[in-house]
Amino acid sequence: MRFLLSLAWRDLRASGRSLWIFCACLALGVALVAAGGGLYRQVAGSLQADARALFGGDVEVRHDRPLEDAEIAWMRARGEVSLLTELRTMLRTARGRAQLIELQSADARYPLYGSVTLSPPGSLTETLALRDGTWGVALDAVLAQRLGLAPGDRVEIGDIGLEVRAVVLRQPDRSLRADWSGAPALVAAGALQATGLVQPLSRVAYRYRVRTELEPAAWRDDFMAAFPRADAEVRSFEQRSERIAEVLGQIGSGLLLVGFSALFIGGLGVFNSVQAYLQGKLGTLATLRALGLRDGRLAALVLLQILILALGASLVGALIGGALALGGAALAAERLPLAPALLQLAAPL
Repeated sequence: MRFLLSLAWRDLRASGRSLWIFCACLALGVALVAAGGGLYRQVAGSLQADARALFGGDVEVRHDRPLEDAEIAWMRARGEVSLLTELRTMLRTARGRAQLIELQSADARYPLYGSVTLSPPGSLTETLALRDGTWGVALDAVLAQRLGLAPGDRVEIGDIGLEVRAVVLRQPDRSLRADWSGAPALVAAGALQATGLVQPLSRVAYRYRVRTELEPAAWRDDFMAAFPRADAEVRSFEQRSERIAEVLGQIGSGLLLVGFSALFIGGLGVFNSVQAYLQGKLGTLATLRALGLRDGRLAALVLLQILILALGASLVGALIGGALALGGAALAAERLPLAPALLQLAAPL
């Protein structure tokens, strides 16, 4: 075996360059499989770890009107409650430009998990507070860039003018939501009332988030038992986590299907490359057989050469796939709370 390994390696060094198509096809297929599996593992691990921050709490009670005082008192007796009010409206700039936004009113407890990152840095409550008769607003960074707005500019929402105090760089409970309703703009509760947009026929969503030490499923069941006639939508972060896992599983299956399809198609290139290599080696193989190397050892010699190249190409493909997975995670980290980790790549690679 040592003799065959030595002979196979020397022969590859002399004439193995003709197998570059074999190596390229195999490395590309392995890279795609490794990249898909690695990216899926990193995204799934990070999102599952931050499920509460993405959901906004342990439990959410959502309604199209404010909850009754008895319901709010019951909730506060069993956890910390934060209210986020949302509605769609138009934002107007001093230059006459208008943009559809999702106006959000957050209380002092928001967010229950994670934190809102502002530029310039500061407390969200202080940023949105009333100063010199003017309320503040924190705009989504992309929205501010699109409209050419910066801290200190003035905008109009509803019946009032507001001062842009900051741009939102990261909002934890926004990360998994497509902005179908428009980019978010954060204001204080007083500013929302002053806009005059909250009227009887307005489509307003009241999202009561709860942070509790109780089991979210048990909390939800107790709430429904205490208020059987309540028509509010009650969801727990566990339900959202299951949905996230289901969606991520579908995405991961799709990525792996693409990778294995590329690897299968690359197998055609591998076959043609090996066949062409063997056709070009017929003279060498005949010489080795004439020198006494029997058919079994000749087959072992060729197999060793193919395995050496396959292992090398697979290693290169795995490294490229790992780099692609890290790059993809870094790009996704701009929108999702991801922290690329090498340890999470071990199993996929």
